[in-house]
Amino acid sequence: MTAIRFGAAGFQTDRGTAQLSAWLFKATGAWAEFAEPAIVASAFWKGGYVTSAVGDAAAVSRDGLHLTVSFVGSAASGPCGADYKGAVAESSHAVAVDIKAYPLQTANGSTACDLVGHGRSVEVTLTAPLGGRVLIDAIGAALVACPEGSKAAC
Repeated sequence: MTAIRFGAAGFQTDRGTAQLSAWLFKATGAWAEFAEPAIVASAFWKGGYVTSAVGDAAAVSRDGLHLTVSFVGSAASGPCGADYKGAVAESSHAVAVDIKAYPLQTANGSTACDLVGHGRSVEVTLTAPLGGRVLIDAIGAALVACPEGSKAAC
């Protein structure tokens, strides 16, 4: 490290980028400063130590009742393909989404399946608009929720 200063930086949240207080570091060989939030770990969902099991983001319809969750999955056809269905659980503070895979066929021993991920999505319908509720996956990792048609954060 060659320098450390207090400032602000943009960090990803479940509603896009937020400007937060941050420690800004300079290091030999680094192209730019890098930032670490200068807030207590308890201010982060699960202390900031979770990764999503479902996907990265969800598009929220204008009425807030429909979520399209994007993720990487199997192909949509063939012996190694799968269909996906979403399930949702809601409370007054959070919406949890889980995605279940249904293999299209059982690949026999002579079928070679590649490990290439394919962009997939599922849509789930909520009983009440998402609003300010946090959106999480089945293991409790927060997902980014963006307005439908938004390209900024999703």
